[in-house]
Amino acid sequence: ESVKVKLIADEEASRSAILEGLRWLNKEAKFDNDIRVVLIAGHGGIVDDTYYFYSHFRDPNADPEEDSIRWSIFWEKLKRPNSNAFLFVDTCHAGKASKDFLGNPDATGVLFFSASTAEQTSAEDPTFKHGVFTQALLEALKGECYRQGDQTSVCPDENNDKHIDSGELERFIQRRVEKLNSEQTPVVLKPTTLTRPIRLTTFPIVDCPETPQP
Repeated sequence: ESVKVKLIADEEASRSAILEGLRWLNKEAKFDNDIRVVLIAGHGGIVDDTYYFYSHFRDPNADPEEDSIRWSIFWEKLKRPNSNAFLFVDTCHAGKASKDFLGNPDATGVLFFSASTAEQTSAEDPTFKHGVFTQALLEALKGECYRQGDQTSVCPDENNDKHIDSGELERFIQRRVEKLNSEQTPVVLKPTTLTRPIRLTTFPIVDCPETPQP
């Protein structure tokens, strides 16, 4: 019936603030059909073969456990047997987290979307003022189309039901990121027990434009 949002940006994005944000998210999600969504966008890296999301105050000479967030912490906070959660990771080397997909993904309900594989960097575009993965995600949720090759329109709302579900989101992001940056490959992991796509939009999207954006 409603959408609750907590934004942690720039200087506010300390390790403690990020952890408190995850606690807030779980506290607000009171019912099994509540959908929890986390988007982390910034810098990430691999230290001692473990993926970390770097806080705003990350010291490259310090132990990342002191000022950054290890991937498994996000996993532990989000997993819940009877509730679904989306984790979108728009950082370099984000796909490394997929190799550390901890626990039993079929029992936790976490859908994981990363901007790139473990070996790739994630591109930012000055036109968008954020990463191309985030741009693809925003376009998908808004129902925006783009032109592909022979003037064919590619739209996220594949069945024209005026809503975007998790399956449509996955396919659109993979195609759109490849269009924006051919050297970047999103990684998507989802529970095999997910029997039907999860509807993400809570309102009808606009009709696809007659003249798609380039």
